[in-house]
Amino acid sequence: MDPVRWSNLEYMADAPAVYRYRLENGVTVSTAMRFGSLVHAIVLGTVTDGFVKYDGQRRGNDWAEFKALHGSQEIVTADEWDRAMECAAAVLSDPICGPLVKSGIKEHRLWWNVGPRTCAGTPDVNGNILLDLKVTQMANPLRIAWHVRKMMWHAQLAWYKHGIEANGGTVKDVYLVAVTPKPPYMAVAYILKPETIEFGTKQWRALFERLLVCEDSGQWPGYAQEILPLGIDDDEGVTLTIDGEEWNL
Repeated sequence: MDPVRWSNLEYMADAPAVYRYRLENGVTVSTAMRFGSLVHAIVLGTVTDGFVKYDGQRRGNDWAEFKALHGSQEIVTADEWDRAMECAAAVLSDPICGPLVKSGIKEHRLWWNVGPRTCAGTPDVNGNILLDLKVTQMANPLRIAWHVRKMMWHAQLAWYKHGIEANGGTVKDVYLVAVTPKPPYMAVAYILKPETIEFGTKQWRALFERLLVCEDSGQWPGYAQEILPLGIDDDEGVTLTIDGEEWNL
């Protein structure tokens, strides 16, 4: 059985059926995902390992030969490459973010166990510092908390923290560096509060426990197994009741 990875586990928050589909079929890499990965690789100095730039038109013999030669790498356009270099430069030149990402942060491949399951991840660490770089339109301090919760980035970092500690390491501080994907490419560094990491830990553990139940039962349900009451109110917005708990959207 393959190790549990956060890139799959996070889909349990949507529905077990989504997790199962993702596990069996993979995911189509969007332009935004590819751009974020490229910026990350440039900042960490690993861009030559997984990316290559193609300047020409994506058709004809030249394109076919280039694809055949670089089949193991992600091929990006010249425009994507140039914008990613500018975005990465904004992170590296920022007086706060720059020293953080230049301090020896590197991807570390880790394996650890949670209960009966093997888990894996590649967190960015430097000594006792855990850091993640995100390219997002929501880097603004007025929006970031809502977006982090929506994307469960705090749960992802708590997952990595657990993996590091399970391997005998120590995590003193957890940072999130967010940078916007368009000019003027603004970068912001955030340090996660202990209670935020604790909340993230509760979330990944809940997803993990649900995964074990699904694996043991062989059942991968969708959103709900019952008719759900739906209320819409002018003042309160949309209310969903699931398993006796109300969600206001």
